[in-house]
Amino acid sequence: MRRTYAQPPSRQRGATLIIALIFLVILSLLGATVASNNTLQERMSGNTRSRDLAFEAAEHAIRDAEIFLNNPDGDGVPANNAAYLAAHAVAGDINGLLSNGDAHDNDSTYWRDTFNWNGRIAPANLINGVNAQPSYVIERMGLTTYYRVTARGIGRSADTIAILQTMYQF
Repeated sequence: MRRTYAQPPSRQRGATLIIALIFLVILSLLGATVASNNTLQERMSGNTRSRDLAFEAAEHAIRDAEIFLNNPDGDGVPANNAAYLAAHAVAGDINGLLSNGDAHDNDSTYWRDTFNWNGRIAPANLINGVNAQPSYVIERMGLTTYYRVTARGIGRSADTIAILQTMYQF
């Protein structure tokens, strides 16, 4: 009986190695893209959180200003709140209560770049997690009983600023 032996394989060409390397490169690129996208998503959520904190801080300041408008001297609501506030706005003896609400532009450039927020009224209750505590200013609008309250809140980052306004009338 005759035995047949398997022929030794002819030269190997290495196609499997090349295909495996191509798949490895594709998977590496996919992994780098996913990691980059994940980092971007984390930054966006952090910025959104900081913006929300700034907005909440400004809302807190607006609420504090409304309490102040209803009770400016802290001893109870004066009989004639509008007259009390008007007298102090003209005298300028309450920091943050101004009589010149009609004397300047009321746009974001003025409140962000021109207005000096240092030393303005800050709410009594502190807010955790913000870069700086919120503040507000109350302006009398001409000779009327209208007051414009402008509040500025700063989020976790000093670059995240929210400015809110409301009008108040007695």
